[in-house]
Amino acid sequence: MPEYGEMNGKKYDPRHGGPFDRGCPLVPWCWHPRLAERGTGGGLGAHAQRKAGPRSVLVTGGAGFIGSHLCEVLLNNDNEVFVIDDLSTGSVDNIKHLLGNDNFEMINEDILDVETDVGPVDFVFNLACPASPIQYQKQPFQTMMTNVEGTFNMLDFANQNGATFIQASTSEIYGDPLQHP
Repeated sequence: MPEYGEMNGKKYDPRHGGPFDRGCPLVPWCWHPRLAERGTGGGLGAHAQRKAGPRSVLVTGGAGFIGSHLCEVLLNNDNEVFVIDDLSTGSVDNIKHLLGNDNFEMINEDILDVETDVGPVDFVFNLACPASPIQYQKQPFQTMMTNVEGTFNMLDFANQNGATFIQASTSEIYGDPLQHP
């Protein structure tokens, strides 16, 4: 990580991962140096030119630990957030402080069989799946279906909306590590 200074002609703040004057369209302090190296608009990517201002974002698994924190950051940056979560491993307790926000909607459904139409979105963050080996070993078929068919459903939804699709995972998929990062 470089010290404070210049990177690709921009002032760089290593505490926030990027320049002071440029940011991700969802989270202003986020910056993507690999995209900047490719010359796609200072690290913003093609999706940055589509629409200025608040975005509409779908977060699957949004009632989980990581998903709930992502929702909080997205809402704090004036985005409209929809969560689809069947609460099989997530908890309403993780998002109860967000439920009163007019820009937040929780949909209690499984991504294998979504019936609620959230309307067009700009981004889909797919975080839906048990992350712990203990959890997914209890339901191996359901976990596999969520990872395969559920991900396909969300990719299809993103494609139909022209949305950017972001897939997330965990190192736990490789088993129980001897040492956690």
